[in-house]
Amino acid sequence: MKALAFLLFIPLFANSQVGKGALWPGCELEDSAYQLDCSGEKILDFILENQRVPQELDSSSIVQIRITIDTSGKVVRPKIIKSGGEKCDQEAMRIVNLMPKWVPGTDSEGHKIPIKYTIPIHFIVKNDD
Repeated sequence: MKALAFLLFIPLFANSQVGKGALWPGCELEDSAYQLDCSGEKILDFILENQRVPQELDSSSIVQIRITIDTSGKVVRPKIIKSGGEKCDQEAMRIVNLMPKWVPGTDSEGHKIPIKYTIPIHFIVKNDD
């Protein structure tokens, strides 16, 4: 069996006054219509480059991890909100803790504000047949 991981990027804007969500570094240079998609693609690339899929994984699972991007762009307070099992949870947490600083989110007046995101990471087991 071979295990894979992939993700879907889900922004969680708890504040209706958000002017612009936090962005993955470099995505702020993109056209504004593409910035969120760019962030999702860059996060996926980062996870795939840094993941160590648990070898003992014998069934597929999903870890949902919530992160906050603070006003300096740092990833803070990662929290597992849906467990995929101990090993997958540990791996999801390890990867999130490796993330670089983001471009902070702003409110509608341009002031930096903390932004929360939920990142579901899917660990998929496939047969090597």
